[in-house]
Amino acid sequence: DTGAGVYTLEYLFPKAGRYVLALTFRIRGQSVSATEEIIVVAPAPREKKAGAQSETIEVDGYAVSLKVEKIKQNVPTELRFHVEKEGGPATNLSPYLGAAAHISIFREDLSLFQHVHGEPYARHLTLHLSRSETSHHGPTPKAFGPDIQSVVTFEHPGRHHIFVEFSDALKKIHLVHFIRDVQ
Repeated sequence: DTGAGVYTLEYLFPKAGRYVLALTFRIRGQSVSATEEIIVVAPAPREKKAGAQSETIEVDGYAVSLKVEKIKQNVPTELRFHVEKEGGPATNLSPYLGAAAHISIFREDLSLFQHVHGEPYARHLTLHLSRSETSHHGPTPKAFGPDIQSVVTFEHPGRHHIFVEFSDALKKIHLVHFIRDVQ
């Protein structure tokens, strides 16, 4: 934040094409969500491929794994993210905008966008058959980890990009990008 409500984000797009920037923020106590289409005209060079089908992605010194069974269209699916730091479980995660994580899901053709919240892992999470969100079981603890979960219903088959934002004890926001196919 530059002090004037302006935030800078650096991101190298993997290839030319259409992208959607989705924002959720609070202003004067009101939540605001907006999307904006971005056109990238030339591919940017990358040191490593972001968002691979990989089980574990490393970002900012954290190793984040997405544990999920086969994803099927219109079937509630538990997404469980496991976060490690320095080879051990990260138990110093902190709430970000009131949730354990913010999860944005895009279908690769940009025809679908979902925003759900992650919660600290609890074995008794209730599966909802409604449109893609776990119920919130009260306030998010001030410290939690290493597991964050959410239940999502993917309404359409195809390749989906899953972006997960979480915060550490220093209130630094970390963004991880996974890619998964929905059958």
